[in-house]
Amino acid sequence: MPRTGARPGPGVGLQLLAPVVGAASHIIAVDPSATMREMAGSRCAGLLAAGTLDLRDGGAERTGCADGSMDAAISVNNVMLWDRRAGFAELLRVLRPGGRLVITVHRHVLDVSR
Repeated sequence: MPRTGARPGPGVGLQLLAPVVGAASHIIAVDPSATMREMAGSRCAGLLAAGTLDLRDGGAERTGCADGSMDAAISVNNVMLWDRRAGFAELLRVLRPGGRLVITVHRHVLDVSR
């Protein structure tokens, strides 16, 4: 079963991700914010009930996933909140060989130059 890790925020992206990865896949979403997990849980109640989605307390630095257990990890507009060294190390640890890491962020919020 393909497995994808994501940070859920309020769950909008999870709703968009679920049909793309398919019903035979499993999404593990970690977020340190109880408020965001509650919002995502309400918005994605059907995915939770179907067993397609697992919402967990955590973050990029602490996913709770086993070594090499993820086919993909996705981060949208939150890398600037990470301890980046720890977050990238954790995501590389949980990705299987050949797995994909997708990160999007608005450049103006990062503390790096081009």
